[in-house]
Amino acid sequence: MEVITCPICPPQSCWCCGPDLGSLRLFNYNNHTVFMHELLDEYTSMYTQSKTPFRAWMAGMERQYNHHRSRKSFMTDRVFCNVWFTYICLQPWTVPNIFPVCGPSPSTMIWDGI
Repeated sequence: MEVITCPICPPQSCWCCGPDLGSLRLFNYNNHTVFMHELLDEYTSMYTQSKTPFRAWMAGMERQYNHHRSRKSFMTDRVFCNVWFTYICLQPWTVPNIFPVCGPSPSTMIWDGI
């Protein structure tokens, strides 16, 4: 993956900018690791539509990797959480007026499942 030095970051940070792969339905997490939107969307769907615990979903993905004899194991819980939360923060809200009383950005929110 080709990257360039970030033009707006402090020079001492040595941060780089990589390509936006969204049009290919790929998520460039850190210019070294890329994830398919399909995988991240699958977790979002499971978490929002079922009572599947996070660890059970992760175990299921690891079993799929083992079943297909992947040379690499599925990512750790910590990596997946970091990737998923970064990904989901970039997704647009598709439901207008999701919080009709508090407005689009309530000061406090309680989520079941995260």
